[in-house]
Amino acid sequence: MLGQTAIQVAKRLGAGRVVGAGRDRARLATLPGIGADATVALTDDAEATAAALAETAAEVDLVVDYLWGRPAGDAIMALLRASADRGRALNWIQIGSMAGPTIELPSVALRSANFR
Repeated sequence: MLGQTAIQVAKRLGAGRVVGAGRDRARLATLPGIGADATVALTDDAEATAAALAETAAEVDLVVDYLWGRPAGDAIMALLRASADRGRALNWIQIGSMAGPTIELPSVALRSANFR
């Protein structure tokens, strides 16, 4: 529910492109109807999920994260690797930890990109 609200708020505040990501495919299917320009299914296949994120959301500049845990660590690395401009800021707002309280993040993520 909060993710859906975040999509609507982002659109109303003028976001050029909003990508919704989540594990529930039925809920993902509803997101274009409330403003999402694209969606990405977070699956147990880390490589496929990383590829989908890289293709769909590589140039985002703000992420609102309700999951944290392994999905966040994997997503951060996928987005940073796929970004055409590593000098462009990727702002990560961590709100919840439904997928776990910690992440594993290689130090290169902090040294090689403008990640905040």
